[in-house]
Amino acid sequence: MLLMEEDLMLIEKKLAGELKPDEEAVFKQRLLHDTDFEQQYRQAQEAIALLQQHQDAQLKQELRTLYGDIKTKRARSRRRYYGMAAAIGFLLIAGLAFWFYRHQPQQLFQTYYEVYYANSFRGEVPQAYEQGMIYYQQNDYQQAIPYLERVSQQAAADPQTVLYLGNSYLNTNETEKAIRQFTQGLSLKDAILRQHAAWYLALSYLKKGEKEPAKKQLHEIIRQQGIYQEKAEELLSEL
Repeated sequence: MLLMEEDLMLIEKKLAGELKPDEEAVFKQRLLHDTDFEQQYRQAQEAIALLQQHQDAQLKQELRTLYGDIKTKRARSRRRYYGMAAAIGFLLIAGLAFWFYRHQPQQLFQTYYEVYYANSFRGEVPQAYEQGMIYYQQNDYQQAIPYLERVSQQAAADPQTVLYLGNSYLNTNETEKAIRQFTQGLSLKDAILRQHAAWYLALSYLKKGEKEPAKKQLHEIIRQQGIYQEKAEELLSEL
């Protein structure tokens, strides 16, 4: 049975998270007692799950265009288009909402971030470093930090300590400290380590929600044409 337009709009508002308390109560009752309504809602959820798998720029533009067309057609003839147009409309709204959510700085950080790991230590390995790395490799960053901080103050410290400590700060939500650490890493003698520091600095800005400094850092990474150039170009295109 074809649902009425108000039913489809109710589902649309539910998917967009815009239901008022009284509407939420109505929605729950409809879901319990109306199989057609429930089926439409479940199909919408499945379609949204598929939409969430797409990330290409062409789809993003198509979603915007289609959504605009549907809104225009609704305005011209509400009854004529209340069925399929309304159904597609709430899917597109949900898809667009997900796209904007996915392109928020913090969400992009989650998408692109991978913790820094190295295959070997460099230089002398003090006991504090050894203990700190045990915790680090166990993803126990809170425990790792005091040891890595102690080691970082030593002149003969493994230069990778900057990256380990910065990543530990990121994983304990001490983003300002991470930014300072990775900024310090830009002055390391090892060119590869400098590139790692530059990448993690850009990600740190994203985690903090600062898009402009992140963009500036990504442009610099691209300009240097190093190991993170491709990732930086991809990430920049999504900001």
